[in-house]
Amino acid sequence: MTSPAIAWREERREAYEREQLCLAYVNGPLPRNDPRLLAPTRCRVLKAFGAFGRRVEPGETIELQYHDARSMAALHRVEILK
Repeated sequence: MTSPAIAWREERREAYEREQLCLAYVNGPLPRNDPRLLAPTRCRVLKAFGAFGRRVEPGETIELQYHDARSMAALHRVEILK
């Protein structure tokens, strides 16, 4: 049977190790975005909207980053061209 002081030290050591694991996770390297999300994507404008500091008219062909193109396609503003 262990003394209360030894049991307390064991509990503190385990708590310290758990805390160190959590800190390693929190302070670790940030996750990197997939580079494909930033790839230029050609799109045809279906509805006018503002981009590049100007109004983009329907029928124009523009290049947006892939993640922006997907967002605008979900809003039916652009059609992604292959």
